[in-house]
Amino acid sequence: MLLKRSVYRVASASIPNTEKTSGFRSRLYSAVSRAARATDREIDDPALSEAAAASEGSVSRALTLLGGDALKLQQRTAALLATLPRVDPRELHALGDAMGISDRVALAAFIDGVERWVSERLRADDANANANLPRLARLAEVWEKIARTARDTAEYNLERKPLVFSVFGMLAEATR
Repeated sequence: MLLKRSVYRVASASIPNTEKTSGFRSRLYSAVSRAARATDREIDDPALSEAAAASEGSVSRALTLLGGDALKLQQRTAALLATLPRVDPRELHALGDAMGISDRVALAAFIDGVERWVSERLRADDANANANLPRLARLAEVWEKIARTARDTAEYNLERKPLVFSVFGMLAEATR
């Protein structure tokens, strides 16, 4: 009987590695349903799903991403991060302009996207983690610098465009 239960539990999910993904999927569904109730949207609204996925199950973050252009900014950031170590200065200028001068939500969306990207890179190759220690250490060091720079930018209400160029420059160098 115990064998049947464990087989059923694994076989009941449509995604491999059920133990690793079921918690995320339940948080994602919870974030979507709560955000739908809070915003009076239909649960099958694509914007809700995108915001919930980008927020990694955080209802507060999903609601923040739904307001204004934060979700688009985060998606644009992710698209530019995917091109690293190659960086297009015109795209960085456009991203910096889209962040505005003092928009804290846009800054948070940008930093959140960068943080997610760095986190994915740090966990990307667990099997060869020891072989990649220098690269991982470099990336972790860069993340600390980015976090400090972002904190200073928010605290002193500094212009966002230099932050964008600085972040992408450090990440490009770290990924080469």
